[in-house]
Amino acid sequence: MYTCHFCHTSISKAFVGSKNEKKVYSCFRCFIQTLKPFKFDGELVYYPMFGIRKIQPKDSIAFYDKEGNELARVYLKSYDENFLSYLKEELAQDTDIASEDIILVIEPCDIRLRE
Repeated sequence: MYTCHFCHTSISKAFVGSKNEKKVYSCFRCFIQTLKPFKFDGELVYYPMFGIRKIQPKDSIAFYDKEGNELARVYLKSYDENFLSYLKEELAQDTDIASEDIILVIEPCDIRLRE
């Protein structure tokens, strides 16, 4: 079990980051709130390394629900244009989750974001 550094709730899966050079754990909601989304192929996506590291072909885009459960993953090296919107809509239909409640995060291939 972990405790979210920001909202102090107990969580079983934590997103890992750093603050003031110390390792911190956060729940998915707080993790997303610390990031600023940007448009990527017509979809809003989050990238935790924005301004620190460029997006690389080995990185992936993970699709999450609001609770932080991973629904799907697409690797950028095999990505086709407009595929994000298509996959997001398919996931929404298959899972009965509204497409606006599906959150896209670009995850670096060489940095572990979750524990």
